[in-house]
Amino acid sequence: MPAHNSERWIGAAIDSVLAQTFDDFELLIVDDGSTDGTPAIVAQYEERDRRIRVLRPGRVGAIAARNLAIHEARGEYIANMDSDDLSMPERLAKEVAVLDANPDVLAVTAGMAVIHHQLAVPADLSGLKLRTPPAGPAGRLNGFGLKYRPVYHGPTMFRRDALLRIGLYRRFFTHAEDADLFLRLEEVGTIFRLSNTLYLQRKHLENTSFRFPYAQVESTVLALLSAKRRRQGGSDLEGIDGRPFWRLFHFGLTPTEIIHTLILSGLRCGRKALNRSKSRRRRSTAMLPCDLSTSTS
Repeated sequence: MPAHNSERWIGAAIDSVLAQTFDDFELLIVDDGSTDGTPAIVAQYEERDRRIRVLRPGRVGAIAARNLAIHEARGEYIANMDSDDLSMPERLAKEVAVLDANPDVLAVTAGMAVIHHQLAVPADLSGLKLRTPPAGPAGRLNGFGLKYRPVYHGPTMFRRDALLRIGLYRRFFTHAEDADLFLRLEEVGTIFRLSNTLYLQRKHLENTSFRFPYAQVESTVLALLSAKRRRQGGSDLEGIDGRPFWRLFHFGLTPTEIIHTLILSGLRCGRKALNRSKSRRRRSTAMLPCDLSTSTS
């Protein structure tokens, strides 16, 4: 559980882990240089429950924080958890059962419900928006229209040795490092998808998809392009550095690949901008006062 300035949510997130029906776990919390009340909150939990270990590397970023926790973990399996989300009580038990029963499965993900301000796991999920992980491979890599079918990152549990084998999360694909990870993972094994809703994803203005929507699109397209290269026997994009967008013009990308990436990124950014505009209009309409005008007889 990487955490940066999560004082509003992290207590509820930790409580949802401690309430698991499967209790043979350690909870690794990486305090990623928090400057709010997060360090004090996680220190209190660490004192109260010996299954909790807090790592304090300073401000290293979410990718480095996740990789540090995986290296430090003592368990055979790694369950991902964001510091503002919640896990359903049966989450660990159901995911462990899948990995125990299927040695060829390298990771298992599950369905999610979307929450906003709730601090406790609701007894009833009715009324919440439910999301089931799409079936099929994570990447559609044939033809021009490369597509990523989301493997939900928050509710995923991995085999630790599989993560170490493929090289963990990669900084080059910032804001879409999970897409790159899942695409590489499917090249060496299977990702199992549970339809059960085992995770509650919190939507707020600090989410990556709200703060960095277009950089996330670009990194996802590059992850797909990199996967296509690997599966055709070509070189990976790992090692090419540079800030988003400008890295497209660094060595390693052919002119055709640059054009391909620009067109796909442009189309998807345009669609994302349109969806955000529609969402803003819906919210504005919902806030308009009722029409109080009266007709004359």
